[in-house]
Amino acid sequence: YTPHSITSAGYHRNPDAFWNGVGAFTTEAALREALTRSRADYVVLCAGGTLEATSPILRAILSGTTPAWLTDATGDRQLVRVFQVNNAALADAGNTP
Repeated sequence: YTPHSITSAGYHRNPDAFWNGVGAFTTEAALREALTRSRADYVVLCAGGTLEATSPILRAILSGTTPAWLTDATGDRQLVRVFQVNNAALADAGNTP
């Protein structure tokens, strides 16, 4: 049970939501754009997922190197990793040349 709404998943039928669940993890810039566009408050990743094998940004995040606009909020969870989005820092990162 979670009080939060899930806005995208890799199997979602909406093309924008599908991109947010898969394509957004190709680069940090793509992830920033998807989070800004969707106004997401959290990024939730499955522990042991397969996308991190091909995604440098996912490998970095899961190894503990998170951008300044993500805060690890996983707590004691075992099956998922949860990161809270700092939308002000995200906006600042998008404006940085």
